[in-house]
Amino acid sequence: MLISQIKKDQITARKDKNVIAANLLTTLIGEAEMVGKNNGNRAPTDAEVQVVIKKFIKGIDEIIGLTFDNKNIDTFLTELSILKSYLPQQMAIVTGK
Repeated sequence: MLISQIKKDQITARKDKNVIAANLLTTLIGEAEMVGKNNGNRAPTDAEVQVVIKKFIKGIDEIIGLTFDNKNIDTFLTELSILKSYLPQQMAIVTGK
């Protein structure tokens, strides 16, 4: 299950003192588990976790679009990279042009 992998990665991030990843994954776990609890007091499905991840990505994209200083941009880009690593890879469309 995806939530199990995220929990393992969160523990690793804490051990490695990776504050950005640890904080992001802690918040992600809380949000994803809330979805499962609200839908029958169960663990969230992979599809539900992916919906939460996409919501996080959309929020970060919006923040980046509104940010006028580059002070926090590296943090946001790091968070995006972490979140996208949990989603299935998108196929690239190659054109012959």
